[in-house]
Amino acid sequence: MPDDQSITVSSKLCFSKILGKNHIRQLKYPELGLTSGDPLCALLEHGKDFELHGRKVLISKVQRQIIPDGFDDALYPSGNNRFAWSRKHEIADIKWEEIFARREDTAALLKNKFTFVEEERNSDLSIRKPGLRSPQIGAIYAALGHWRMSSDVGTIVLPTGTGKTDCMIALMAIQRPTCLLVVVPTDALRSQLAEKFMSFGVLLQNGLLPGDVTYPIVGVLKTGFKSHKEIEVFCKACNVIVTTMPLLSKFSELEQKLLASYCGSLFIDEAHHVKAVTWSRLRAQFVGKPILQFTATPYRNDGQHVDGRIIFNYPLRMAQEEGYFNKLVLKELWNYVDIDESVAKAAVEQLTSDLDKGLDHIVMARASSISRAEALKAIYDGLGRNYLPVVVHRKLSRL
Repeated sequence: MPDDQSITVSSKLCFSKILGKNHIRQLKYPELGLTSGDPLCALLEHGKDFELHGRKVLISKVQRQIIPDGFDDALYPSGNNRFAWSRKHEIADIKWEEIFARREDTAALLKNKFTFVEEERNSDLSIRKPGLRSPQIGAIYAALGHWRMSSDVGTIVLPTGTGKTDCMIALMAIQRPTCLLVVVPTDALRSQLAEKFMSFGVLLQNGLLPGDVTYPIVGVLKTGFKSHKEIEVFCKACNVIVTTMPLLSKFSELEQKLLASYCGSLFIDEAHHVKAVTWSRLRAQFVGKPILQFTATPYRNDGQHVDGRIIFNYPLRMAQEEGYFNKLVLKELWNYVDIDESVAKAAVEQLTSDLDKGLDHIVMARASSISRAEALKAIYDGLGRNYLPVVVHRKLSRL
């Protein structure tokens, strides 16, 4: 195999179950991308059987391979340097009682599996050894410390790109809550986050969890339930449920109360998107249970403070100094009449384009003084008032 080629091994599910239009799935193997120097890549290329996480895998030439004695699973070449798993060994019609038991076993098997491994860097900030970034370690310890002392809502502020999703996944693996409910603002984020929870994000590849760990059962809540019994069944089946605030806002107070009664913890992702009234109604059902909000900014989209006690706030300045923001795209502007307005117009146009693509982006403009920031805000108000620009500075009162 040429050095620049690789082999991809597709992911495989233990099972997939549907309740109404809501999906429940558990991963058996994540997708693997193998480079030509990987020993497993060489075995696949030559059709050699191998062991993966203690399971004996047969290399087959056909798609629907019957698993012979002595093997646990089978792979077959599916073209374009890809291998796929035989469907013969996937649970086709799993019963709810078995899923409930699997949920409990999965949580139990996670006990003491998580290991804190800190990222190591070279002098040029390149990664020498992968692991948790410094803001992630700070956020995780802050959350664990907060839960020791209080059941109040805790807010973690992490700039976009510093790894808040893997913080959430790590906290789930450490705490093993009875059915964690994760709420996001959009459909796109619901799908993305569900996939990451299913595979434990980067926790395995960075050595934070062992390779033979059992993956969580993840439910994707897309529509309401037909009965209160469905709420109970769905929650008892899942280690993690991912849904959106717009959907939950349509639930009756009793439905929200039932949902909360079966969920042990609540995480709100992109908390600055949540409207105060909507959030207050849901939060009231989780009183006394661990609640965390994750956000890139301490301000909601309506211009008000994100409520809850800020237990960790990683400044953008440190993110820049530590090299987490290092990809810059140059955009030339030629309006010399009003430079501030020219920059603001380009920024708002880029934000509009990014949001239309489903990207959860914000615009941030730094200023040398509070008065200068207020002047810039007036410009952004005129060009993008619908984005509710706000000024953030050290003299703001804490609410």
